[in-house]
This record gives sequence, C-alpha cells and structure tokens, in this order.
Amino acid sequence: MARRSRKFKGIPDKWRKWIFALLFLAGGLILGIQVGNWTAPKKAQPHTKAIAFKTPAAAQKKAVSTKSTSTKPAATAIKKPSAAQIVREKAAERYDAPANIPALPARARASSAPKVAIVLDDWGYNLKALNAVLQVREPLTLAVLPNLPYSAEVARKAHAAGHEIILHMPMEPLNDVPLEEGTILTSMTPAEIRSLLSDALAAVPHARGVNNHMGSKVTQDRGTLDVVMRELAARKLFFLNSMTSGSAAGRETAGDVGIAYAERDIFIDNERTEEAVIAKLQELKAAAVRQGSAIGIGHDEPVTLRAIQKVLPSWKAEGIEVIRLSDLIRHYSEGS
Repeated sequence: MARRSRKFKGIPDKWRKWIFALLFLAGGLILGIQVGNWTAPKKAQPHTKAIAFKTPAAAQKKAVSTKSTSTKPAATAIKKPSAAQIVREKAAERYDAPANIPALPARARASSAPKVAIVLDDWGYNLKALNAVLQVREPLTLAVLPNLPYSAEVARKAHAAGHEIILHMPMEPLNDVPLEEGTILTSMTPAEIRSLLSDALAAVPHARGVNNHMGSKVTQDRGTLDVVMRELAARKLFFLNSMTSGSAAGRETAGDVGIAYAERDIFIDNERTEEAVIAKLQELKAAAVRQGSAIGIGHDEPVTLRAIQKVLPSWKAEGIEVIRLSDLIRHYSEGS
C-alpha cells in the first residue's frame, strides 16, 4: 500500500510554504553568523581578577636576588673587595673636605711623600697644654671631649690657629670605670644615641669628625656602631677608630654605611716621658714610610707637645709630611 505523506494538523495548507521558507532563511542566517565567528579575530577579554606577569627582566632580577641570599657558593665566584677597599671607595663618594680650615698646599696633597696624622685626645679638662699646641706650626688634630669647662674654648682657639677639631665622643668600655657625662652605652635606644651625639657635637665647635673616648665595648657592638655611623654619615663627618679593642666591627660597619673612616696605628704617649714619646714618634714615622701613611694618637700633655716639636724639623728634612686627619683620610680614600 502506498504511504501517505503526513500533514501538519491545524495549519492551513496555504501557510505551510511560508513557514518552511522562513525556517530556511533563519537557518541560513544563523549558519552565516557562526561561520563569521569562526574566522574573525577574537577580541581580548578583560581579566576577572588581577594576575601579575613576570617579564624576563623581572624574572632575572628575582633570580639574582634569590641567589644573593643563598648560602651556597657560586660555581664561578668573583673575588670580593676587601673591607678596606669598600671603605676607601665609599669614603671617596661621601667625604666632603672640611670647611673653613686652611687647605694644605697642592704640592703636599699631591705628593707621594709619607704622611702622618697626629691626633691628641682628651682636650677640655684644662688649658695646660693649649699654648704649646698653638705654637706648633704643622697641622695637628685635636680630639675634644664634650661638656667640659674648656671644650668650646680649646676648639675655637685651636681651629683659629689652623689645627683640626674632632669630637672625642665618650663610649662605653668593657671595664667597670667611671664614665664621662653623655657616654654612649650599648643598652641605649637609637634615639638616645642620636640625641647624645647631637648634644656633644653642639658642645664642640668646628668638629669635622669623631673618635671614641674609651669605647672598647661600643666598638665591638655592630648595632650601636650602626646608629653612630649613620648619624655621622648624615652629617658628613668621618670616624676615627681609636682601636681600644681589636674588633673589626668598626671597619665592617663603616663599609656598610659608607662613612669616611680610619684606624689608629700607634699610641704615642702611653709612657709619658719625653724620650719614650720620641721613640714612639719614630715608630710612627717608620709606619708611614712602610705604609705610605700612619695615624698616631697621643694626649693633651705638655710632654707630648715637647716631643712633637723636637721631631718635626727632622721629619720635614726627611720629607715626612704632617697633615690633618681629614686630609689623610681623603688622601687614602682617593689613592693619591
């Protein structure tokens, strides 16, 4: 029996053609839109959350940072500069020449002659050696204690005579001994240390640097030294380590902070007779000849000044230059 075609019930025959035609057109339209989406370039869609992408440079930077914190040695390690080299380089960048102090002749600064800086500690208690130091024609460096009856007077008069002034800052020793007013202690907060330094510098006019009075405990303490040296660096002052202890903490901290820095070579008047001081001065001269420069520390004693006056003429004849501590530090930093 022949099959009969189905008919859509309820729809008149005359509308069926139009319905089929509309369905055919709609299908074609949908198919065309889809083909366009397949072939057209897609637009970037916004991120729904922040995502950080590392560029090659950023990744390399992170790798270098991570490597620097690793405790494993590099396969091809580059030789690091010594602490002394770091100090010299950073001092050369940061150090400013002292203001209002007569400059040494250009010949003296540029020459290769052995150079000596003589620092005399403990000024301010009295004036017993002031006239003697004012008679010295070569530049000396006077380390003046703060808050003493004659601190300001010594600083002003010696500066006017052409000598250099530094602050002789009291610092905590290892031994249990009486302490000066305003001594820096390792137990102090950074704010307390900075306040004491500020007051001490205000009490000593013309100070161009600082060295430690006692201080065998402080000069071994990296935390206290860091506060001291950062304050001095901010003021563009140098630090002379009197080396009352053999610790390298001062040298290392100075390298980290980038402050102009030096260390004492010889104490010249631990034995206070003229003959003994002259003998130590000859040791100082020998160190300068051997090293190119040397720093000696003595005290505000008339016997020390007499010994210095006696050796200076022979030193000058031998080509030994006595210069301010700041000039020696600059000479050492610049490698001139």
